[in-house]
Amino acid sequence: MVSVAESISAIEEARALREQPVETQAERTKRFMSSLQWRRMRVKILARDHCRCVACGASPDDGVTVLNVDHYEPISKNWERRLDPTNLFTTCGACNHGKLAGPPRYEIPARELEV
Repeated sequence: MVSVAESISAIEEARALREQPVETQAERTKRFMSSLQWRRMRVKILARDHCRCVACGASPDDGVTVLNVDHYEPISKNWERRLDPTNLFTTCGACNHGKLAGPPRYEIPARELEV
């Protein structure tokens, strides 16, 4: 049998949970992108791809100043694959921004993470 005090405590806990702000997808993504897990994976992917854009082959040796690690399947569509190496690839700023204009003009080969 549940005591009155236990019932009141359970109700107060439920109210406290309801009053907590809900994290939006954008906030969760921002928190993830600044996490140590993401920074470590990003370095591994850059090393795996030899610091070259997998779409055009550009690298810092060619004067590229921005290299991104991007997701084949966006984390907004599949959060579970955010750290999956087969879902990640290196792209230069130009190729990364070009994808916003429509479907990619290139096909990126899926790769396994080489340890």
